[in-house]
Amino acid sequence: MRLHQAVQEFQATSRELEKARRRKIYLNILKFILIGFFIGRDIDSRISELAKERSRLEKSIKRQVSEELDLARNRVRKILNSGTYLVHTEKERCQSSLKLLEKDLAPIGESGIFEQQFIDSATDELIASHQAISDYNTEFVERRRSDYRYLWDKGLLALDEEQQVAIVTDDKHNLVVAAAGSGKTEVLITRIAYLIARKPDGVQPSRILAIAYTRKAKEEIEQRLLDRYDLSDVNVRTFHKLGKDILEKARGRIRRTDIVDENRKFDAIKGIFEHKIKSQLDFYELFVRFAKTLHDKEEEACETEDETLAYARERPYFCMHA
Repeated sequence: MRLHQAVQEFQATSRELEKARRRKIYLNILKFILIGFFIGRDIDSRISELAKERSRLEKSIKRQVSEELDLARNRVRKILNSGTYLVHTEKERCQSSLKLLEKDLAPIGESGIFEQQFIDSATDELIASHQAISDYNTEFVERRRSDYRYLWDKGLLALDEEQQVAIVTDDKHNLVVAAAGSGKTEVLITRIAYLIARKPDGVQPSRILAIAYTRKAKEEIEQRLLDRYDLSDVNVRTFHKLGKDILEKARGRIRRTDIVDENRKFDAIKGIFEHKIKSQLDFYELFVRFAKTLHDKEEEACETEDETLAYARERPYFCMHA
């Protein structure tokens, strides 16, 4: 049972119990009347049932609050002692659970199950934990910038603060936007070196994939990794090579002639077109209609939009552009 649901049941039971007790007071006035005697017995039974249910719910709520607080403390403690970057999804999950528990504590305080001092103390603890999780990555990044500063001066120029932050940010998805000539390649190779040197969760060089647009850029990345960090096992590829490798893994060896490069685009499109002309009658008829009107010239000028549409509809072809 969720904590807030148990609290709602406890409050409802408490209200019903209070109503039953008030009703008993009224019935006591009628205790010398026979009907009042029998109704009074029913009320006593109902009060006893409600009191037992209220006691059960109170114990259940106390147990759940204790368990939820312990779970929150352990989750926060694990994050703060992890020594690794807190990814966005885990951060959101942790903060949401802390906020939900804090929200659940408010009606519990109003119910009187716990002393208000306990509720205030638990709420303050949850707020402090939420803030600690919010600040964790900022403090983590600053520590990493200091701990791995020996990597920032390996290149021709020392990397600035924004570049260092980009390198040590370890979320699942990182988008770095930078202009031409701003040092993207330098950040990339330093990021690779950092991932390998990172503690306690370093990455094996062979498990890192770096992608470049051109073969020249690929070779430059490989050379810089070797010269500055003595790394030769990193998997560096161009986008085209990566695509080719994926296709080969899926369907077997691909010959160079199977890949359509810039010089073969026209021939490939021409081959597809000629095949459709010969094998698909509808396509052939559409092509012939297009060819007949390809060099048509407008012979009649229309003054209004309605006249233009009427004229167009009478022509062998009709095309409208939105």
